Amino acid sequence: MLSAPPLHALAHAASPSSTIPTAPQHSLTTARNVQNVVLGDILFKTWYPSFYPEELVGRETERLY
Repeated sequence: MLSAPPLHALAHAASPSSTIPTAPQHSLTTARNVQNVVLGDILFKTWYPSFYPEELVGRETERLY
């Protein structure tokens, strides 16, 4: 007769951290390098750092069009 695997083995196999990839975590102290984004007539204030490299948008950019 076959025996069932231990419960802790099943819990580990089904845990979200082992099966679903997650986005990289950013430090809360990371400064935003783009302050605003312009889309048509709308100006958005950014709430997280830009993923664009510093060589493309600079260290401190007021508006990204």
